[in-house]
Amino acid sequence: MIDKVKVVHTSEKMISHTKGLGGMVRSDPINSTHPLVRVHPVTGEKSIFLNQEFKKDVIGLKDLEAECITKFLMDSMVMGHDYQARVHWEKHSVVMFDGRSTLRKFQTNELYRDKHSLIIRNRYRNSRL
Repeated sequence: MIDKVKVVHTSEKMISHTKGLGGMVRSDPINSTHPLVRVHPVTGEKSIFLNQEFKKDVIGLKDLEAECITKFLMDSMVMGHDYQARVHWEKHSVVMFDGRSTLRKFQTNELYRDKHSLIIRNRYRNSRL
């Protein structure tokens, strides 16, 4: 059912918030339409591509259906213990996430001072690895 649904994500709220605080806005809001279910370019596995903070519209569902389904999916992703990976950080710990299909959140009980994040981008973005 949701394989054919598309979601419009927008930066409107973020830019409005920044303007409201008197911050510098570098660009106009951007709207992007994406499939709700995306296919990993290497493994072919399906994953949900949804960010509640940036969701503007759901194409292919009635409003009530969209509200119910996106709430269910977000609740499942955020509160589902089946999808969590918790790391006990020690010296020389390395953790890698595939950003194409990972929702990341650091817990507030973590100590951040010795952790560093490195994002590696595929320069051949439109090609398969």
